[in-house]
Amino acid sequence: MARKGLWLRSIVLGAVVLMATGAGHTFDGNDVLKIKTTKRCRSCDLYAAELAGADLSGADLTAAKLVDAKLAGANLNSARLAAALWMDGRTCAPGSIGACK
Repeated sequence: MARKGLWLRSIVLGAVVLMATGAGHTFDGNDVLKIKTTKRCRSCDLYAAELAGADLSGADLTAAKLVDAKLAGANLNSARLAAALWMDGRTCAPGSIGACK
């Protein structure tokens, strides 16, 4: 019986750790399509999205969640990034255009 209780506690602890770290959370596919086709995606969930090499010039990514997004080689010229949650977890400052400040 003690083993069953320990097993259950381990499962619950594992679930709590996964939820707290965001592990298992992925981007919203509709949001990826939206940003690629319209370049307007305010407050989008792009967590860990594959956007490497994408042309996001002039895109409105205000308050978008970009944590762990793959943006290598993406064109962010003139992209609006104010209040976006950046790849490294920091929040972009107001007026961030083309780069997270």
